[in-house]
Amino acid sequence: MSIFILPREEQVESEFNGGAILENKPIGFPQEGGLIKPYSNLFYWANAVSENGSLLGEHPHRGFEILTFVLQGKIEHYDSKTKDWIPLIAGDAQIIRSGSGITHAENFFPASRIFQIWFDPGIERTLNIEPSYNDYRKDSFPIIQKDTLSIKYYKGNNAPIEMLSENIEIYEIQFSKGIHIIETSTEMIYSAYQIFGSIHINGYILNQNDFFIAKNEESLNIEANSDGKLFMISTPTQMSYKTYYELTNR
Repeated sequence: MSIFILPREEQVESEFNGGAILENKPIGFPQEGGLIKPYSNLFYWANAVSENGSLLGEHPHRGFEILTFVLQGKIEHYDSKTKDWIPLIAGDAQIIRSGSGITHAENFFPASRIFQIWFDPGIERTLNIEPSYNDYRKDSFPIIQKDTLSIKYYKGNNAPIEMLSENIEIYEIQFSKGIHIIETSTEMIYSAYQIFGSIHINGYILNQNDFFIAKNEESLNIEANSDGKLFMISTPTQMSYKTYYELTNR
């Protein structure tokens, strides 16, 4: 059994446009020197916040699947595939399957917050695939009650997001004060960001904006001191392909 806690203050930090967009990253780019390097098919995870709004100009991507989840406020997204600015509000999500290459830009409205998370679908093959892009509106995601938990599924359990990266589930867990149990599989790795609230998880303390990785756990036992929300991703312990990080760090 193994749980690793990464507190907010130990995460990688970066900024854009003179601090108009601030980021803390549980999983930064390998060259940023963070405590967590890419693992499974999870490559990068950033929490980005803009208090007054700002434009992140057009820039390129190749190979990776890049997902954006709007947690608060509103953003607009532009990419070289759709050639249009698409608005996304809190609860919406988008995916860029960047394939052989795509450029995009993001415009943050004031008081906006997003997760941007990169997955590795096996870029040796996806570099030859035509890029594609999808928006998903907040009411397209199923919300399921499981005992004391309310779980919103973005990927898996009949949720609409389609990905090439294998064996992934993405979901948001809302809970009230009390004790809760999340059933898990020892064949999966569970990565989670505490959006708000404070909990004890299998005996470890997790505060707002902290991050954890759980491996070889048959269940996660949550004792919540108040209402809270976890954003969780499960990824495989074993995959059928080599990831970019594995290929470049032999």
